[in-house]
Amino acid sequence: KQWYQRRVAITAGEEVLHKTCSTTLNADDSTARGCALQCAILSPAFKVRDFAINDVVQSGIKLVWYNPDGSVGGDMEVFNKGHVFPFSKMLTFYRKENLILEASYSNPIPHTQTVIGRFEVGPIKPAEDGSSTKVKVKVKVDIHSLFTVESAHTVTKIQVPVEEEKKEEKKDGKKAEKKEGENMETE
Repeated sequence: KQWYQRRVAITAGEEVLHKTCSTTLNADDSTARGCALQCAILSPAFKVRDFAINDVVQSGIKLVWYNPDGSVGGDMEVFNKGHVFPFSKMLTFYRKENLILEASYSNPIPHTQTVIGRFEVGPIKPAEDGSSTKVKVKVKVDIHSLFTVESAHTVTKIQVPVEEEKKEEKKDGKKAEKKEGENMETE
């Protein structure tokens, strides 16, 4: 092996990935092919069939959420293996206390650490009537294949009492406007 192949093998962690460096792909050739394809696409002289290149998640990602006492409340595979990215999903939870989420790989990976991260959403307070609050969490696999919890917010319903007098005044005002409008002539 040449010195740079040995260096890449050490840097990439050949022992961890259990794969050797491949020498069948020439960087200059792949760059030239990509440039030629892009030129053919942009040129009016050539007709190139439509095609798409999609990046996919190499290993599924699952979320586990915990109860306030530390026990597992549930789990869900958010992004399956082979799911196209970048992609985001909005998840809904009903909680009375803070929400703790743990993201991890659902499929075996060639690494000892499978946990991606632990996220805490809070403070969450119960609704006025004591029921659970609706929590919306947006999770995303971005263009670099990184999993993130992009945002979280609570949804609360507020009931506003409506006075009947104001309704009657509005109805009377609309009737008066209609009467004035009926007297107008247009050509």
